[in-house]
Amino acid sequence: MTLLEGAQEPTSRARMPAHITCSAVVIDQDRRVLHTLHRASGLVLVPGGHPEPRDRTLLAAAVREVGEETGIKASDLCLTPQLLGIPIDIDFHDIEARPDTGEPPHRHYDVRFAFYLVGEHPELVLQDAQVAGAEWHHFDAVSSPTLRAKLLDSGLDGRPEAVNASALIFDDAGRYLLHLRDPAGHLGARGICLARRRQRAGGRDARRHGPARTH
Repeated sequence: MTLLEGAQEPTSRARMPAHITCSAVVIDQDRRVLHTLHRASGLVLVPGGHPEPRDRTLLAAAVREVGEETGIKASDLCLTPQLLGIPIDIDFHDIEARPDTGEPPHRHYDVRFAFYLVGEHPELVLQDAQVAGAEWHHFDAVSSPTLRAKLLDSGLDGRPEAVNASALIFDDAGRYLLHLRDPAGHLGARGICLARRRQRAGGRDARRHGPARTH
């Protein structure tokens, strides 16, 4: 927890002697996990790396990293129904000093998110400067011991499922998009409208609806 204290960003490379990284645990329908051979370390790891300022979350950074390292697009991935955006594993590993970059020895606390492949295997396009190869390992052969144990105990099967999701959409006038469900068909095409929140006496919320919009 001390890593989260202080003024310096805990995901910054400059944060020493340790900082936070993230990884993508990409699982196919044969319950295999994508691994890459990293040139700098010589280690076989799941795709991952350092978050960048443009990444809004660690999960978004993991998606970006797997895309940069392997060419797998965000549209090729989905969250697992069992975990959604919850990390499957948080582990640490020590990094040796790199005289070529001036980095001293330090530690990575790696936050790992699980994803399923959607559909068939996409063609891998490896980031040649950093990645020397890629391979798929069954759960019992995953390189990280902590991740391996959690995968074997997870029940993850690599098969995407439909899940319910909602989005709350605001505009710059303080209104939000409201979708009216109409099983009986009384509204016809007038199923979406804009609503503005206002306060009733006593502090209870009320909704003031704007003109209805068509689908």
